[in-house]
Amino acid sequence: MGSSLSPAAVLLLIAPALAACSEQTMVLRSVLAQEASLELRAPRLELEGRCEQDFSQRFCADEYETIGVIDIAPGEERRITVSGVTSSDQCTDLVWMRLVRLEEVGPIDDPGTVIQLPAEVELEQGAGQKHTVAFPQGTVRIDELGPEDANQGAHPPGCS
Repeated sequence: MGSSLSPAAVLLLIAPALAACSEQTMVLRSVLAQEASLELRAPRLELEGRCEQDFSQRFCADEYETIGVIDIAPGEERRITVSGVTSSDQCTDLVWMRLVRLEEVGPIDDPGTVIQLPAEVELEQGAGQKHTVAFPQGTVRIDELGPEDANQGAHPPGCS
């Protein structure tokens, strides 16, 4: 399955990682032995406010739009930059990541995890505190680097 990017209003640039994290950027590394596919969603650009809310609860699931699906090879590192306006009243510096395929298994319905940018994230073997998916090949997770996972939250809540 090849990478496909939607013509969404949010510009998603995916390139080999060449530098450390900066505003609106995520470094994504795979330490898995298998190729994986990730769906990336971002809040719609017209959304405003809610900056005082916890980032993982700031927008409900229907307020995100798919901005791309990427394949990441074993040991690969990518730098993902989402462009958009982030200000004191427009806090859309979020990516909802869903692991949708591991090797030939998928697509699956992973609820995913929300990452606040900037961040460094790894695809790893084993169960995680904030994200875990079981595949026949084993359990894997999307995990922010660091002991506190301060920029990682659960999947967004449903809309009422």
